[in-house]
Amino acid sequence: MNSRHTDFISISILLLAFTLLYYPVWIAEYVYTDEVVQLWYYGKDPDFHMFVSLGRYITDVLMGWLFGSIDTIAQIKVARIFSFLGWAASIPVWYLLLKDIFKREQLPQSLAFLSVFYLICMPPLSISVLWASCLELFLANTCGFVAGYLMYRGTRLENGQLKFIWALVCLSAVFGIVALFTYQNGFGFFFLPFIIHALRPNKNFVYLAYAIVAFACITGLYFLIFKLSMSLAGMGADNRAGLHIYPWDKLKFFFTRPMSSAFHLTYLFNEKSIAGYIVYAALFGGWLFLYWLRNKGQSVQQKVISLGFIFALLMLSYLPSMVVKENYASNRTLLALHLAVFILIAECIFFYFKKQETQQTIVTIFAILFLFNARYNVQQLYLKPVQQEYTLVRDYIVRNYKTGMQTVNFVQPQEDFFVRQYGITRSWDEFGVPSTFFSWVPAYFMRQVVFEITGDRSAAEALQITQWPDRPAYEAAGTTSSPNTLFLDIEEIIKASSNKSLTSD
Repeated sequence: MNSRHTDFISISILLLAFTLLYYPVWIAEYVYTDEVVQLWYYGKDPDFHMFVSLGRYITDVLMGWLFGSIDTIAQIKVARIFSFLGWAASIPVWYLLLKDIFKREQLPQSLAFLSVFYLICMPPLSISVLWASCLELFLANTCGFVAGYLMYRGTRLENGQLKFIWALVCLSAVFGIVALFTYQNGFGFFFLPFIIHALRPNKNFVYLAYAIVAFACITGLYFLIFKLSMSLAGMGADNRAGLHIYPWDKLKFFFTRPMSSAFHLTYLFNEKSIAGYIVYAALFGGWLFLYWLRNKGQSVQQKVISLGFIFALLMLSYLPSMVVKENYASNRTLLALHLAVFILIAECIFFYFKKQETQQTIVTIFAILFLFNARYNVQQLYLKPVQQEYTLVRDYIVRNYKTGMQTVNFVQPQEDFFVRQYGITRSWDEFGVPSTFFSWVPAYFMRQVVFEITGDRSAAEALQITQWPDRPAYEAAGTTSSPNTLFLDIEEIIKASSNKSLTSD
């Protein structure tokens, strides 16, 4: 079988797996957190720009275009389909570029197929398709990876000196700037080709150091453009975009949160899970031991330097989340780190199992496990609970809202409500969390649903909405309801109307 035929089959299988996992976004009706804010404002308020002050101008344009063209919650699927199609178009690019990198680094090319299959199944990509507020991630992460690949191909070492193909270097900078102005963490993929190079026994440290310098130059250029654009527009950068340089604090954060999540592969643990830390320690420790063992010909100093470069590149791939104030390793920030860590693990396994038949068996087993686990994450931890919440709460409002109602008393669910109700895992603010738990959701959700019921946006805007974080807080307030008041207790609405099982399709 020739290479083109093999590539065609591989890409077809990858696209089939992607479609099997994410086809529900074409038909499902639900709204999740920021989506309702973006729906309410984009295209309706010309002064609303949610992402410009965060340095994500391209994302703001995309959001304005997509959310500005729709009016109802049911139509949010248009934005999700945009993300679906974006990733579907990107998958062949990922496969072909990774295959070329593995070939150049004299590593098994079957790693390309397995790596992209893992990319499709991992939680960070799942959330970028399922949650329209993350619809830009396919563009940011693919552009970041292409930027790294072009720099990787545009640089070579001859007689101890670096030689450049300047057209590729400049094009790399363009893709890098696009990635950064879309979602900064996407530029972390710039380092993926160099992390793969770092796995070679005869790696070139000058080449790896150059990658860090190139990354810094492109990031610096982006920062200057961003600051200049903010100055010309008379705007200030969002506080979340401010730098926060505390090396020890950030080092602890990196190894206890992002790295822990990356070593869980596709399985989702709560960020505070003891079992999750045990799995992390076992996999991380096992990889370190096997990496140390395989390099018998190297001195201790050489091994330490090699590991130092690998860890430095991993941390730099997560740099945008390492230099901001908040320590929040949400799944959506972890695409680059997740894939890089998986490649470290997969390459190590393939090093010890060199027979092609054995490697094909490993690829098949991993692919099946990842696919089934990803389907569980997509269906049970995200889609079904969020859809059920939306359907039940919306139906309650439709049944109980009367024309002329001006006041809404809204009791929010607790963050762990889905965990208690359905026995599922919560992961950050993305999986297993009620949409209406978040403080900014109730008002916009109520207004949007009332607008869809009445067709009167001004009446929806005039609603007086008071919210409480739980039932005890509501009762302690001593609030009384009148006939013109709509009262919602989200936990009670869902408990009264839903089954405790999410297993049925």
